[in-house]
Amino acid sequence: MPYYERQPYIQPAYQLIQEVIQGEIGVPRFQRKGTEVTWRPEQRGDLLDSIYRGFPVGTILLWSTTKAFATYANVGRYTIPKPEGQRPLRLLLDGHQRVSTLVYILGPALEDPSYELDDPIDEQWAFDLSDPEDHDKPSRERFVRFATGETLPEDTLPLSIALDRIKLNEWLRDRPNLSRDAIKMADAVRDRLREYSIPIAVLATDNLSEAVESFRRINSSGTPMSDENMVAALVYSDHFDLLESIDSAISEHLEPIGWSDINTLDVLRIIAGQLRERGENNQHPLKMDIDALARALQSDGPRLVEDAVRSMSRTAKLLREVGVYGPKMLPYSYQLIIPSVYIGACNPASPHDLSKGLQRWFWLTTYGSVFRGASSSNYDRSLEGLKELVTGAEPATMARDISRRVTPNTKFDFRAARSKASVLAMARLQDEGDPEQPAHKAPAHAGTHALNLLTPSGRRSNWHHLAIIPPGVDLKQVRDALDRRADDTPDPDDDDLLRRVGVLPHWTGAVHDILEQRRRHIEDEERQLVKDLGLQWAN
Repeated sequence: MPYYERQPYIQPAYQLIQEVIQGEIGVPRFQRKGTEVTWRPEQRGDLLDSIYRGFPVGTILLWSTTKAFATYANVGRYTIPKPEGQRPLRLLLDGHQRVSTLVYILGPALEDPSYELDDPIDEQWAFDLSDPEDHDKPSRERFVRFATGETLPEDTLPLSIALDRIKLNEWLRDRPNLSRDAIKMADAVRDRLREYSIPIAVLATDNLSEAVESFRRINSSGTPMSDENMVAALVYSDHFDLLESIDSAISEHLEPIGWSDINTLDVLRIIAGQLRERGENNQHPLKMDIDALARALQSDGPRLVEDAVRSMSRTAKLLREVGVYGPKMLPYSYQLIIPSVYIGACNPASPHDLSKGLQRWFWLTTYGSVFRGASSSNYDRSLEGLKELVTGAEPATMARDISRRVTPNTKFDFRAARSKASVLAMARLQDEGDPEQPAHKAPAHAGTHALNLLTPSGRRSNWHHLAIIPPGVDLKQVRDALDRRADDTPDPDDDDLLRRVGVLPHWTGAVHDILEQRRRHIEDEERQLVKDLGLQWAN
């Protein structure tokens, strides 16, 4: 074994980036996702500034093993070639976010552009060379983030070329107006980023448990390894890759119905909950025992994954009846987890009773804010409440968790459960109560992008100025039709167009008056639903 495989060593950052791009270092699939999912833009900027200023950024931990492990096909913006006959493998065990950030931002200067993917992060980074004599300006402020494709100012150096001296010199020649100090600063950026070295430690073992335990300990600070990735690492074998098994089941059962955007952790919670309900394991879905869950998956992983995802598929199809067509429209993730646990473990006999009970449970947990402070006992009571409703009883067990007073919505935040309830009410108005029509389906697939201001001057906090814009409807045409309605100069097609965004023909007046009538109509519908649930509408 080479000496450096047994002792920590120092390596220039650009060489580490090259080794990842060329497939000499792989990222095992049991790792959590890279910078595009885990890190905020501020963290990426801080890392760049730390390297520029020579600050330590921590040790990179590699794992040298002769065992075969599935690795991510993409890191940063690159498709990574598979190692051919390379033994031992070197796998990135700790430092994925740091390395994937550097690969994404600095990698283009080190490899043929043909390796590039469509950008997974909608951003590009650059270094501001303006006012180079301003020594009081913090260097962190010079690392600037732009949208992908946005034209950079003339005195802003794209970091995608910073490590390539030829490309950098060409860029400087094309900017004759740059001052001598700005050119010196550009050279300093290149030198500091290229010469920065990172300490690397290599754990050489074929024992997966040792590697995972090492990662667990070294990751006790910073962004911790997630539960799902820890479980995936513990159960990995030549015959079973947990994340691959989950992805495959989701592709088969959930993707065809528009529910592919599922959190892996939710699948594991459902597996834990179903094991608990069947008496096969006593761990709680909200307090998962990682080792116990791993043992169960090592014993019967493929079946447990299949059962969980099939249950999710059945739950997803039932949720269509309340107008929810994807996880983005769920007010709470537990509204998928708990019914899936119940369906998979308890196998309710009557589809009609299940559908009726689930609908009432969904609206009670939504308008009653049942999961506003989710806990293991709250989960248990909500599961029992669902069982009671399916059998035709009142949900006495979860009564203590239901907030009885429901207030009208006052502002819009698509992440909030109350706003999602308003969107569903808006969809019922636009689709005339038919949950299979476009206004119900659009938000599930496009999220907030399906919600547009009806008037250019409207504020996002005025939720009733928003509408779900179904396919085939042009927002400008809607605004023009509203203006004509307000001016009493209608077009023959205006009524049909406005009805599709929930504006009824008898509503008249100024645009804001029309939207206010629409708001009152939506609130009246919500008020009636709340009353039918036995809750109180509080003005």
